[in-house]
Amino acid sequence: MSSRIRTSRIAAAVGSALMLPSLGSAAEIGEMRWSGSVYAKFLDGNRRLENGLYGNSEQGNGDQGQGIEFELLFENQVSKQVEIGGRLSSRFNKNYWSNFGGFGAQEEDELSAQYMKMRGAWARLTPGYEWLDSAHIGSHDFGLFDAFTMGKYRYIDRDNASGIILQGSAQDDKLRWDLARQSLPRLFAGPRFRTDNGDSFALQAQDSAWAGQIKYAYTPEMNLGVILEHISDNEVESTEDDTRDGQSTSNRYNNTVLGLKGDYSAGGPVDVRAAVYRSEINIRDNVCDGSLNGNCRFSPTVQDDATDTAVTLDLDFNDTFAEGLTFNVQLFRIGADFQSVLATRREADVLRTEGREGSWGWSRPDYNFGNRANANSQAGIGYGGWNGTAQQVVSLMADNDFTDFDETMAESVIGWQGITIVPKWMLGDWEWSAEYSYIDFDTNWQACGKATKAECIYNRQDGIHSWGLGGDFRSPYAPYQEKTLQIFALHAAKALDIGTGLDVSARFKYIHDEDDRLTDNSKLADAYDGYPDAAFALNLDWLALPGAQTAVTSVKDDDREADYYTLGASAGYQVTRDLYGRVVYEYQYVDLVDGTTNVAPVGMGFEVSNDFGYAEYLTGTHRKHKIAFQLSYFLSGVEIGADIQWLIGTYDPEFRAGSGQTVQRTADGSAVITPLGNIEVDEVDLKHYRMKAFMKVKF
Repeated sequence: MSSRIRTSRIAAAVGSALMLPSLGSAAEIGEMRWSGSVYAKFLDGNRRLENGLYGNSEQGNGDQGQGIEFELLFENQVSKQVEIGGRLSSRFNKNYWSNFGGFGAQEEDELSAQYMKMRGAWARLTPGYEWLDSAHIGSHDFGLFDAFTMGKYRYIDRDNASGIILQGSAQDDKLRWDLARQSLPRLFAGPRFRTDNGDSFALQAQDSAWAGQIKYAYTPEMNLGVILEHISDNEVESTEDDTRDGQSTSNRYNNTVLGLKGDYSAGGPVDVRAAVYRSEINIRDNVCDGSLNGNCRFSPTVQDDATDTAVTLDLDFNDTFAEGLTFNVQLFRIGADFQSVLATRREADVLRTEGREGSWGWSRPDYNFGNRANANSQAGIGYGGWNGTAQQVVSLMADNDFTDFDETMAESVIGWQGITIVPKWMLGDWEWSAEYSYIDFDTNWQACGKATKAECIYNRQDGIHSWGLGGDFRSPYAPYQEKTLQIFALHAAKALDIGTGLDVSARFKYIHDEDDRLTDNSKLADAYDGYPDAAFALNLDWLALPGAQTAVTSVKDDDREADYYTLGASAGYQVTRDLYGRVVYEYQYVDLVDGTTNVAPVGMGFEVSNDFGYAEYLTGTHRKHKIAFQLSYFLSGVEIGADIQWLIGTYDPEFRAGSGQTVQRTADGSAVITPLGNIEVDEVDLKHYRMKAFMKVKF
């Protein structure tokens, strides 16, 4: 068995530990079927954070402690035409074993309390009508649609969404249709991450999303489909004072996405898949104030009306010039204004590219000061980042909250346009694969394509757009950008005939990330319009420097360029019949020049504060070594796994001055004065130990 195959099986098994257990074969009418699971997690790490039993969440974010969850599932075939089901489940978030059954410091907080909750209740009707196969009422993960429209909810939310789903078929199942109404999630599915404005006119209980799709098997080789999704968020009309005849409503925002899809696979030399989506979003004028750092800076939508297109074309070349060699080619364009609020946030990968390295996806990093009191920088996943490569979503809510380091990082690819080529070659016992991706950006613009950056309708979200290293994985937007991205990757795997079989694999990856940012001399004054006071918590020492307010005099002064190198190797061995072990080594190197951190970054706000911000000075060279031991142990009914990692690295800062400027040091010469703080000139050592172990028992 190859390393890749064995690894994928183990990953599937680990993933199943978090998914809904099967209830087995069909039951007799009226018989109640029960099943469930017990899931325990054990965390340890040198960050010494006991904020929760997850690794990257403002509400959780911990690397210490133990917790256990219990779920009990039930189903009942009430009749031949009616089936019901549901789940009783607990959550351990901050419910540590050390709370000793109810003595947590914040026991009044349900995140710490030992509570059970009814989740995932549903009923399914199969009336036997010719035009209707089934009607599902209640909770559902809505995975029957697709990642560009109404996407599947991730495992922690799979019971949270509820609605009505009708499904039918015709022409001997050649034509199938689905129609769904989902109650719109209140807490995130709208401008400002909400579906109301929080005032007396708020109305959210009837907000809904509708989705419908038709799939048609035109021939055995060709499938066609059309999908339509529409969101409507309404509020009580604020101008209506007379309530005697009821109250009228007005639309806060709506979002429509129409998609056409098709695939052709006849067993010939080329298989073809294509999809095109058109989105439209309309937002009421008073919802967002329109400013760069205003009330819609943190939002899963743009701040104004927008329309755009997303297109993917996949070509799979099966018959090539060499035996065992195939090529997968994907052309794609995700428009800058493409908006689909309910698109998948992490449960599906929409592009062929393997994307960036999760290891550098350190959410809210802290390379510069190590300030434990800075809660924002402590809220991230930690210096080790996530395992493996990133996955891509077309959402402004790339969801990495409530993830552990052994999961995959998700990043938004709105604005990406380019080509990915993936050759795969079975050469003897070796499995080879590679990738080349060239990506340009529909978000390449000056002042967001407007006269000034003040007119920018695009949300900023977390960071200062330093993609890949200390970057913002949710928002792809920056007011000034001229960017290209290239990805080269090579993988090899082989099963060696040693003992029970030694699976070995290796990989190399190079990413070139370049952004000229400001390219228009006429917009220098708009981009860097000065900071006359400390209102945004810029470094006071930098503000006192002569010329600091007009530090940018050349469009070259804010350029960003980064080269990422990855070398990795692993070996896996079936130690016993029940125990599989794997050791992983990985070396990461980055050479980065980030001009915006030598000058006043465009539109910078509160995040530059070292007391509560998370913008970082990152120019220089970064090196990181990782060694990991991964174990998987299986017995009948139980799975136990562990991932234990040690990461050591260095950051060697480099300093450059803008045109006509010189690098300015502090009086003692130990630090350089920058807008983001006085950065020490010495090399920084970084270390991260972390451990996650789990047990999953199904019954």
